[in-house]
Amino acid sequence: MLPSLIFLVLLLSACQPENDIERDYPIVKTLAVDNITSDGARFNGHVIFGPVESITEYGFVWGNSVVLNIRDSDKVSLEGYPATGDFSCDILQRLEKMQKYFVRSYIRSGGLIIYGNLVTFVTSDVSIITGKKLYHDSP
Repeated sequence: MLPSLIFLVLLLSACQPENDIERDYPIVKTLAVDNITSDGARFNGHVIFGPVESITEYGFVWGNSVVLNIRDSDKVSLEGYPATGDFSCDILQRLEKMQKYFVRSYIRSGGLIIYGNLVTFVTSDVSIITGKKLYHDSP
C-alpha cells in the first residue's frame, strides 16, 4: 500500500497544468477547416500563447498523410505575424473529391518551427459556384 501511495503522490506532483509552464515562444492551434469543396478549403489557425511579434512566418501544411512538415508537404506560408492571433487561408487548388486530408498550422519564431495540432477533413464532390458558372472537372 505504501509504495503505491508514494507513486501516486510523485505522479500527481509531477503533473502541471500547461499554463504554468513558462515558454519564450508562441504556441499555435489548428482550428476546424471550413468552406470545403473539391476545389479547395479554408484553413484556420490561432496563436494561443506567446509573443506574436516574434513570429516571422506562419501558415499551414497539408496532405493525405498524418506526417506533415514544411519541407515535404503541401504548404502555404505568409511572412510576418498575424495581427490578431487569428489567421486563415483559402486553398484554391484542386483537391481529390471525397478524399480525407490532414492539415496543421505552423509558425516560425526565431530558429523554431512550431506546429499546431492535426485536423482532419474530407472534401466534398461539389465544386464552388461563382456567379452563374459552375466550375467542375471535365469528363
